[in-house]
Amino acid sequence: MNAEKRSRRDRTYLLSRGIICLVLAGSLGTLWWTPPNVFLYALDILLRSYLVFLGTVMAHEGVHGHLGSSRRANFAWGRMALIPALVPFTNFRRTHHLHHAHTNEPDRDPDYFMKPRHAFEVPFRALAMPHQWYFWLARRNLLTRDHGRELLFNYALIAAVFAALAVLVGPARVAWGMGPVLVLVSVLLWVPFALKTHEGHSVGASETRSHNYYGHLMYWFSLGLSMHRVHHEKPQLSWVELKSFVQPAPQGSLGGLIPRRDIKVSATRGAAVRLCTGAILMTVLAAALAPTSAQAQWRSLSTPGYAAGGMAVAAGPAFAANSIGSGVTIFGVGLVGGAIAGWMIGDAAHDRLERGETLSNPHKYALRAGTVMAGAGAGAIAAFFVINGDEEISDISDEPNDGVTFASFVAGGAALGVLTQVLIDSRLEPESVEPRLAIGPGGRTQLAVGLQF
Repeated sequence: MNAEKRSRRDRTYLLSRGIICLVLAGSLGTLWWTPPNVFLYALDILLRSYLVFLGTVMAHEGVHGHLGSSRRANFAWGRMALIPALVPFTNFRRTHHLHHAHTNEPDRDPDYFMKPRHAFEVPFRALAMPHQWYFWLARRNLLTRDHGRELLFNYALIAAVFAALAVLVGPARVAWGMGPVLVLVSVLLWVPFALKTHEGHSVGASETRSHNYYGHLMYWFSLGLSMHRVHHEKPQLSWVELKSFVQPAPQGSLGGLIPRRDIKVSATRGAAVRLCTGAILMTVLAAALAPTSAQAQWRSLSTPGYAAGGMAVAAGPAFAANSIGSGVTIFGVGLVGGAIAGWMIGDAAHDRLERGETLSNPHKYALRAGTVMAGAGAGAIAAFFVINGDEEISDISDEPNDGVTFASFVAGGAALGVLTQVLIDSRLEPESVEPRLAIGPGGRTQLAVGLQF
């Protein structure tokens, strides 16, 4: 190693160790101060949460040997960095190397634990994440005697520090000053930088297994943790060296204030999902041709149609929120609310028609709108599969093409919804749909369909 590289490496060590000292002083030293009001207490919690988060990032640097030139130095600084988070460095170090070796493999990647079966599990899994590592290792007989001794030493060190703090500043201040912090840090660390950076959990090519965040804002906020795919491909680079790989924040992200990920998916997945698009688009038409009453079809189409409409209305706020918790909530409200509205409209129409009564024009228009929205929703789903099934969707220059693809599928689905509605109207009110022969351009005979709305 030449003198310039050695000097650059030593400066990185010094900078990272300085951050660890700041984390310890800021997160633990501020416990001597008791906030006098709720506003300052909230500020105190937020500041301490971010400092503890930075400590976990620096411990991550220690796992990869970027805190010192020896194993002993990296262990020592790694242990100190994780004291405020109450996490033993030895478990983190062991499981993180396995995470790199078997990224996204269900039974071999310890961090696969973050993949939820249901959205509500996410915060609970984030809280349990660093503590399930011990049991994960134990179940696979991966705990050695040396690991056990190191683990006991880590826990003893953490217990000694917080016992001393409890004596000096009082147990209540430690509990109220650290309890909320541990919850916030768990969510901040594991949701955006473990769950979202591996979302999809591909086990294909290395570039498809993890994702980067765009922009320097996310890079500096996370001290390089946002460059997750690059880190997986080049773990020998420190957080300082990852800066050269940062891609500019795309348009629409407010300069990076709204986090956006650079996601790549495998071509195999793209080929597979394309096979689904035709079937998805045909679903709406199949509903119109099914051997059920026209009344029942009208009702069955208005429910998913208004559900799709509700989701479309919720799309703006959901994308602005850009988080798994608020996004799922907003989309869920739109979906459920729209489905309920569609079912009520369709059910009322079904009952009236079964009784032989006629529908008012507004009621007919509402039902027809539901059918069109059902088609548009099917087109949107198909577009999602096509766009995200591309071999690469990370190039910013491709975004206009994605927009055209999305608009085309939605328009095509809406047109299919109109055709479906025509078929239903022809069965429900034959007099409103009148096929007839007409003379077209050039004197050619054409089949025309007259619609009476």
